[in-house]
Amino acid sequence: MLANYWKWRLNSANPQARIKAARMLGKTGKSGALRPLVRALGDPDAKTRGAAAEALVGLHRPGVFDAFVAALKEGNAAMRAAACYGLCLMGDVRATSALLKLLQDEEASVRRAAAQSLHGLGWRPGNDRERVLNALARKNEEEVLETGSGGVPALIEALREKDAAIRKLAARSLGALDDARAVKPLVQLTADRDVAAHAVDALSSLLKRRARETSEEALRAAAHVGKVSQVVGVGRQGVRLRGLRRASSPHTRVVDSAEVSRLARAELARRGLAGRGMLGAA
Repeated sequence: MLANYWKWRLNSANPQARIKAARMLGKTGKSGALRPLVRALGDPDAKTRGAAAEALVGLHRPGVFDAFVAALKEGNAAMRAAACYGLCLMGDVRATSALLKLLQDEEASVRRAAAQSLHGLGWRPGNDRERVLNALARKNEEEVLETGSGGVPALIEALREKDAAIRKLAARSLGALDDARAVKPLVQLTADRDVAAHAVDALSSLLKRRARETSEEALRAAAHVGKVSQVVGVGRQGVRLRGLRRASSPHTRVVDSAEVSRLARAELARRGLAGRGMLGAA
């Protein structure tokens, strides 16, 4: 009967009551507490979610591990992140493969939780792709750059991430890694109004140092980069980027991409390709 009372209290409007209910259910050790505690992993209150994860581990029931793994696939991002925490608390390395998949979750909070849990389980990246995904999840730019050219394919993939902060980090890293494979993907990123300025900055850096290694196709794409706009949040103190100037809208900036076009055209001209009709007037 007491367990039923704490199950009922998990529905309280008071977060503190829900936290206490989760903790008390965990102490019962009864299998009947499993399902309500799993539901509580999706609670709107972060402390309640944490208490539910801890309580589930405290149940010491055989179904807890599978319940956490199943919760990793739920549509609720908060529940997925709480399940990562629970798996880390369990210390069961069987969770590694499931957590690795979440390094590419669409939600930054889930990726970060998965990376932290993997670290807690003693996991270490086995290849450059895993190193990049792990570092991006924790937004650790220094570790991203340490992967060198081996991390470039994963960084190019990251340019399509839902999280603009990850796309910015990937663009900056690609600009610093001096790999010509990044030129065309970065040209495509200039159409992304959330990170366009970072893409232009990275392209300028790359083309200054790696234009000769850049493919003709990528150079032609870079030569045709036109007007580029960057959305800027009101009142935000962002990083000052080269060539950024105010546009007609108070919420956007026009990014000067002329240097990108000039560098690409210059390399095409050096190769004797500027007169083939695909370039406009220099």
